[in-house]
Amino acid sequence: MLHYPRIRRKYKLTSEEIGTFIQSVRDGSTLITLKTAVSGVSQDPDDDKFLACAVDGQADYLVSGDPHLLRLQEYQDTKIVQPSVFLEILHQQMEHQQDQQ
Repeated sequence: MLHYPRIRRKYKLTSEEIGTFIQSVRDGSTLITLKTAVSGVSQDPDDDKFLACAVDGQADYLVSGDPHLLRLQEYQDTKIVQPSVFLEILHQQMEHQQDQQ
């Protein structure tokens, strides 16, 4: 998606910046093997796989712009938030860590 022309124009991303970002996401990611079956939770059945991944990965947050997931607000112990909300949470955590130092 980052290579989509509209995204590249909006954020003025170069191919190098996109590559660097994707690599940083890969480096900070953990692959999850799904063990949990989730069915019929979201109004869109295609979204249930994301909920299963969040459960098996013991995620604190599921970040999505999908309205079907966002309507749930939380699934088991995972909060479901928009990207802008998650960025604000990260910002607050960073400020709190800086205050602790």
